[in-house]
Amino acid sequence: MLKLLALKLGKDEIDDNVIRQYYLLEHDKVVDQRYEEVRDFDPIACKIRVGEVLGISDNKAKVKTEFGLKEYRTDFVKNLKIGDQVIVHYDFIVEKFTEEIQKGLLIMKKIL
Repeated sequence: MLKLLALKLGKDEIDDNVIRQYYLLEHDKVVDQRYEEVRDFDPIACKIRVGEVLGISDNKAKVKTEFGLKEYRTDFVKNLKIGDQVIVHYDFIVEKFTEEIQKGLLIMKKIL
């Protein structure tokens, strides 16, 4: 799946941008399809969500998403601040949802 997405994006190899585009644009569709076929996991927890950081302590942050307030691990994100918009998956903050990522997402939606 990632190789096909890379080709659609005009790339010969899978890079960080291809992986990001997969998670932001395609992952939730794959989750829905797999859940319909197998029903062996929690599809809500597996989907990608954007939320706002409301609190930070140690290696966790409280993030408010459309599903409410939850603590997520911060292992993958540095320099996290209260008010940051972040992308979450299962129990982890995957990355900050920066303006650059938002603009790139809009461009990729047009390409795909």
